[in-house]
Amino acid sequence: MSNFCTNTYLEQTRDYSDPDITCNFIHCVAPPITCKNGYLVTVNASFVHECSPRSNIGPWETVEVVITNTEGFSRFGFVPIADVDKLVDLYNK
Repeated sequence: MSNFCTNTYLEQTRDYSDPDITCNFIHCVAPPITCKNGYLVTVNASFVHECSPRSNIGPWETVEVVITNTEGFSRFGFVPIADVDKLVDLYNK
């Protein structure tokens, strides 16, 4: 069982009192997650990101992920939520 919950993390980074967010007028960008192994994991989901559903409002089944380390970064689209949860847990061991 994973300790990290991507959907909860994304929901907590949004201001749903802003009508522009709830109406998909602006895209949402969550702050990166700093992991114990030194990697930064950026997880995003909105109407412009590679996620499903393509919406500012979750829950999401897949999300867009960027992993950054000292050697550069890699971007992945449509990553299943369960895989992101496991990845963040692994990077934080």
